[in-house]
Amino acid sequence: MPQRIEWDSCVHWATTKGYEEYLLAKDDIVMALDRPWITEGFKIALVDGEHLPALLIQRTARIRATDINQKYLYHCFINGGFDKHTNITGSLVPHISAKDIKSFEIMLPPIDLQQQFAAFVEQTDKSKFVDTGTRLVNVLPARI
Repeated sequence: MPQRIEWDSCVHWATTKGYEEYLLAKDDIVMALDRPWITEGFKIALVDGEHLPALLIQRTARIRATDINQKYLYHCFINGGFDKHTNITGSLVPHISAKDIKSFEIMLPPIDLQQQFAAFVEQTDKSKFVDTGTRLVNVLPARI
């Protein structure tokens, strides 16, 4: 599913020994390289810390920013025109290459603004899970 990892459907290995270079870390961006866009959207996700250790699988990119806020970069891929940048509409099996990822240009504000943006988006995303009926009940009596 896009923008999340279906951990329940993942294959679980007894050990990660010998696969250290494929270990994922909290806030790694993982992106499907084959058929990255499906009906539900773009197959990209941030790795959460709750399901580690986890390994990178074949035909999936792991993206770790060095001088960019990781969550800011993640939202640039989702909302910053990456779909238009890759222009994969003519292929029967759409594919993203490392070149597509490396050549994707984003606006790069100072790191403090990136962090503020990431914090704002994270807070906004959390608000999606608030029961809107409860919020209305809490707000309406004060206005009546």
